[in-house]
Amino acid sequence: MTIPLTREQQHWIDEAVAAGRFASAEDAIQYAVGAMMLIEASIAGDDLAWAKPLVDAGLRSLKIDGGIPAFEVFRETRALIEKHGR
Repeated sequence: MTIPLTREQQHWIDEAVAAGRFASAEDAIQYAVGAMMLIEASIAGDDLAWAKPLVDAGLRSLKIDGGIPAFEVFRETRALIEKHGR
């Protein structure tokens, strides 16, 4: 699938990937589409009850191992991108 983007959109994606917020442009687009799907579901009246077990599992995991601070995740992601040239 080929999807044309505006220059502004392409620049935003390039900057987000360069900053390490996404591993690739494809990841950024998948994230954006997922976010739009959640927004539309909430507008359509979906109470997102299906997500509660996932959120609960994530919260339990945080209580067990304390989670990983975001800055560490971004640092590790940037290191992987640099190592693998992506």
